[in-house]
Amino acid sequence: MTASTITFEYPINEHVRKYLRIENLFNRFEQAVYAESFNEHHLALHTLFEIMECASRIDLKLNILQDLEQQKKCAYEESILAELSECATALQNSRQKFGQHLRDNEWLMNVKQHMAIVGSVNPVDLPSYYYWADLPAEERQQQLLTWAENLMPTGNSIQLLLKLLRQNAQETECVAEKGVYTDSGIGKQKVELIQVETDFANQVMTEISVNKYMMCIRFVGIDFQHIRGPQSVCDIAFRLRKCCVQKP
Repeated sequence: MTASTITFEYPINEHVRKYLRIENLFNRFEQAVYAESFNEHHLALHTLFEIMECASRIDLKLNILQDLEQQKKCAYEESILAELSECATALQNSRQKFGQHLRDNEWLMNVKQHMAIVGSVNPVDLPSYYYWADLPAEERQQQLLTWAENLMPTGNSIQLLLKLLRQNAQETECVAEKGVYTDSGIGKQKVELIQVETDFANQVMTEISVNKYMMCIRFVGIDFQHIRGPQSVCDIAFRLRKCCVQKP
C-alpha cells in the first residue's frame, strides 16, 4: 500500500492462503520487535505465539522445500537462485519441530497461557512478565530475536516464495462498472494470487470469488459497524494483477 492506493490480495488456493497468513504474522513481528516500547514488544511476543501455532503443521516444511526446489529450476538470475538455495539449506538444517524450543520454555508457555485469558496479563497474576517489561528495550529485543531465530527459516522462505509469485504477474488496467468486474478467462490460466489495486480515496474494499470458469470482483463500501458495507454503484478504476508461479 502507498499513500494514495491500497492493494487487496486474494489467494486462489489454500496453499497460498496459508503462506499469506504466515507472512503477515512475520511482517507484524518484524515491525514490532524493532520498536522500543514494551507495548510493541508485548505485541511481538504475542505474534511469536501465533506464528508457533499457525506454522506448526508437519507438512508445511515439506511443502515449502518442494516449492523452493521447483523455483530453483526456473531461469532466475544468480542472486535469486542463491537466495533460494540459502533458504532451502537453512530450512533443511532446522531439525527440531517448529517452535519446539518455545514449547520447552516453561516461562514462555506460562505467559502464553495468561495471554489467552482476558485481563490475566497483569502485575498480580504475572509479576515476572512485568519485571521483563522493565528491562532495557535492547535486552527485551535481543531475547525476542533469540526466541524467533529458529522460526526465521520458515518465514524467510515463505516471504521469498511470495515475492517471486507477486513479481510474476500479468497487470491490466480495468474498470468495475457499477462496482462489479467479471473475467471469464481466469480458468485457462495458472493463477495462484489475485491483486487488486485501487485508489484509497474510493473508500472501498473487494469481495472476490473465483471458480474454474469465472472470477468476479465486487467493490463494497467500508462500514465499521457491519461486516459488509453496501455495494458500490460507481465505476471503480483499478489495476488487476494475476500472479502465477513460474514454471521450469
